[in-house]
Formats: sequence, structure tokens, C-alpha cells
Amino acid sequence: MHNLRRQVSTAEGAWILVFTIGLVVLATIFRGYVAMQLWGWSVAPALGAPALALRYAIGIGVLCGMWAGRQPTQQQVTEEIDPWAPVRNVFAGILYTSVPVLLIGYLVHVL
Repeated sequence: MHNLRRQVSTAEGAWILVFTIGLVVLATIFRGYVAMQLWGWSVAPALGAPALALRYAIGIGVLCGMWAGRQPTQQQVTEEIDPWAPVRNVFAGILYTSVPVLLIGYLVHVL
């Protein structure tokens, strides 16, 4: 069996780490923004609740993720073949979950 693990230089590994951390931070902020908008469009008018600030939306999202047991998952095989896989996983999470949820929430809000 061939070893598919690609050698990553220290500099490339550092860039992957920095980029992944930055992307996770931006994804968390964006998810908080989505939660804040959905709260403002749906929960606040329906229940007469006050608007939700971004920092509280981020905190609630992180807390709910922790309670739901959602942890970032990495596929070891994919990582061994491609060290940029974690970056693509975070980006895919934004693209395939947060953006469609925001779009659907907006459509429900305006209809």
C-alpha cells in the first residue's frame, strides 16, 4: 500500500493553521449574524422579544453548538491526502448551512 500522505513544509503548515483559525473565527461571526437576523425577522416580532445583538447571537450559537455536541470533525484520510481539507470543510459549512439558512429566513421574512 502506498503512503498517500503529502509532506507539508513548516511554512505551509503555519499558513494552513493561521488560515483555518481565521476562517473559523469569520464563520462563527457570520453564523452569529445569521442568528441575529433570523431572530430579528422571526422571534422578535412573533414574541415581542427585543432585538438580539451580534455578540449575544454569537454566544448563543456557540453555546447551542456545544450543547448539541457539534464539534468540528475532520476526516483523517482526507487530511492525510490534503492538508487544506480542514479549510475546505469550514468553508463548506458556511456555504452549505449558514448561507442557505439566511436566504430562506430572508424569504420567509419578506413574504
